[in-house]
Amino acid sequence: MALDLRALVDLSHTALVTQECQRGVMGDLSQLPELAAETQRALP
Repeated sequence: MALDLRALVDLSHTALVTQECQRGVMGDLSQLPELAAETQRALP
């Protein structure tokens, strides 16, 4: 089944969410070690 990209990103129901990723959140200084470990697995 082909994906209709225009329908997927229609402005009437789509939001853009951004997140700043710092060393203290997702890096080696993280206070959330489980989040940092999962992030490292997900990044190339």
